[in-house]
Amino acid sequence: APLYIRPADAAPSADLPPVLLD
Repeated sequence: APLYIRPADAAPSADLPPVLLD
């Protein structure tokens, strides 16, 4: 599955899954 990493201060978005940290 794709892994999306976003800044910790990024607001939740319906367009993207939650921040995932491996």
